[in-house]
Amino acid sequence: MGKPIEQARPLPFQNFKNFRRRPATPRNLFQAAVAARFEEVHGDRTKRAVFKYGKRWLIRVPVEIARGLWRHSAKTRQTYGRSVPHQFWDLCRLYVSQGIPVQDYYSGGLATLSKQQLEQFVPFWMYRDAVLFCMPVEQTHEDVVRINSKSKLAAQVKAEGYSAPKTLALFDPADDEDQPPIQRSFFAKPDLGGMGIHAQRWLLRDLVFFQEEDNLAIPENEISSHLKEKCRRIGKTLLVQELMENSTTMRAWAGNTLATARIDTCRTPDGDITIGRAILRMPSATTSSVDNLHSGGTGFHIDPISGTIGMGNALDGFGPADYSRTSPATGETVTGHTVPDWAEMVAMVKHLHANLSDLPIIGWDVGHTTGGPTVVEANVPAGIGVTVLYKMGGFFASPLGECLTKCIEARLKETQPKGSRLIVGAEHANDRYNGE
Repeated sequence: MGKPIEQARPLPFQNFKNFRRRPATPRNLFQAAVAARFEEVHGDRTKRAVFKYGKRWLIRVPVEIARGLWRHSAKTRQTYGRSVPHQFWDLCRLYVSQGIPVQDYYSGGLATLSKQQLEQFVPFWMYRDAVLFCMPVEQTHEDVVRINSKSKLAAQVKAEGYSAPKTLALFDPADDEDQPPIQRSFFAKPDLGGMGIHAQRWLLRDLVFFQEEDNLAIPENEISSHLKEKCRRIGKTLLVQELMENSTTMRAWAGNTLATARIDTCRTPDGDITIGRAILRMPSATTSSVDNLHSGGTGFHIDPISGTIGMGNALDGFGPADYSRTSPATGETVTGHTVPDWAEMVAMVKHLHANLSDLPIIGWDVGHTTGGPTVVEANVPAGIGVTVLYKMGGFFASPLGECLTKCIEARLKETQPKGSRLIVGAEHANDRYNGE
């Protein structure tokens, strides 16, 4: 894949497991994919890399556990009745057995779950490495960048005949070339980046640009210099796009901040494109620049078939997920309604995935604007925070988990030799996957 993305928090001992003697459960398949990805990244240096990461793991984990206990142990004892030793045992057990980090234990309400429920919980690092493993060996780094790049994606979407924001300027920190003057309201964000970091919505009034969220005001003739300085400061290419407006329905729910549906498409081993997950994101306030969950937004689950909006919950917070029916921005009830033009949105992202990329999973951000469904950006791999938290129903039971499990099975068969220890269930009786 070109420059590989290394694992965030590998479990050292997991890289030595013999998966041939283990049943082909979804979790074992995911763990085998993580181990295969680790070998794929490090090649002949795998054993040395395991030792290096093992030292980091042994140093980092006690520090993270101690920090978590210091911050949350008292509140957890009051909320769940879990003593500090009990919490310590939980944190050690979950970290070692499943790689579940400390923050998930406290923010996801894992203290209340049974062992069987915890088996359905997938930390993001495991999901991410499984997705990366499913990418073909010949998949280039440039292909991932081509989808993640907001400016390149917009050009591709328009070439396919669909709506995407118009690019007004592109500020490169290493380029001093002059950009055309900006004379209209706009949205600025890093061309490569996520979670709404450094994204800003600028409104033009009386020759002055206003950024309400941070209470900034820049004269029109100075805005290009301001953006150029910002792109140099953050060290990233800054994309300036036309400001897209919510449709009437979306404006009633989200105000003026563009609300988007995150639709995850998954390519099955036989080439079909399915909808793995869909959520409607609402901003935290009418003055917010973005609706991202990591920036305080709320995600409302969408039924992939009907487009009906379900309950919503925020990504962060202590204790069990707190579900809501109303938009935090306007207070309007969102749950129970249907996303406008949902069938058109689904058809659009399926077509784009089928024609633009062979990647296994792409997370599309689609707004319903005054011009109809509009593709704002795409993400590889897409985050799964709300998926694993939503009613704690479990990732593996979701369409996204089921599709990714099939992709892992096919990829293991394709890449591993017949006697590989990573062929899950090859020597396990009553198993559906034998590696043949």
